[in-house]
Amino acid sequence: MIRRTKLLALPVAALLTVLVSTTASASITALSFNSPAHLSVTNTVATVTGQVTCSTDDVAANVFVEILQSQGRHLVIASGETSVSCVSAGFGGTTQPWTVLANTSQGQALKTGSASIIVSANNETFTSSKTVSGSISLTH
Repeated sequence: MIRRTKLLALPVAALLTVLVSTTASASITALSFNSPAHLSVTNTVATVTGQVTCSTDDVAANVFVEILQSQGRHLVIASGETSVSCVSAGFGGTTQPWTVLANTSQGQALKTGSASIIVSANNETFTSSKTVSGSISLTH
């Protein structure tokens, strides 16, 4: 009985090691955004661009953008998201460009000038994420 348990435990331990090492190596290694972001004619959509770097095991990354702009006593928020392929010519681990159209709520509009931005990205399995924030210029 003891011998049979040891023989069964070895393959199970080896399988767990492979699964854990495969899952743990998938990660978002870098995330950035570009300034300025360009506003639509109606000022209700901001086009934000940037780059995300995924590890070799990632297939895709989800990028989320939120722009916050104070206008007197009001706060205007625009948000959007996109999915980016991390596979380039069959290999992951490359830096990929992304574009997000951040939309305001109905009845709100952004203004040209400065705003705050929060950008976050996670891999497809939600085992890795990165967040960057800062100031962004909004222009036409």
